[in-house]
Amino acid sequence: SLAPPPLFSSTFWRYSPSNGKPIVTRQLPEIDGEKTARRVVPNEVFEVSEERRGVISGVVFLHLAGGGWLFDSKPGVGVMCVKQEEEQEQDGEEARRIRGEEEAAANS
Repeated sequence: SLAPPPLFSSTFWRYSPSNGKPIVTRQLPEIDGEKTARRVVPNEVFEVSEERRGVISGVVFLHLAGGGWLFDSKPGVGVMCVKQEEEQEQDGEEARRIRGEEEAAANS
């Protein structure tokens, strides 16, 4: 018998910090938490096995598939990580818009 699917399927995020600096993952879902040995550099894509939203801060904490936590934004700093599918959807909309304009020009 097949195991039931996990409640959360993993997602992919890209570390895209507004400050352009590398980051070290945290041991717990806390921005100022203890650091691990795992270093993530700008534009690195990583797999996330769990997303957990902070109740007060609204920050989304990202549990990396290989262990350690990052966060989607940091108060006072700005965006830290971007979900990959959202970015690709925007790219897809842009591509469709351009294609539509090209078709309209070809048909006129």
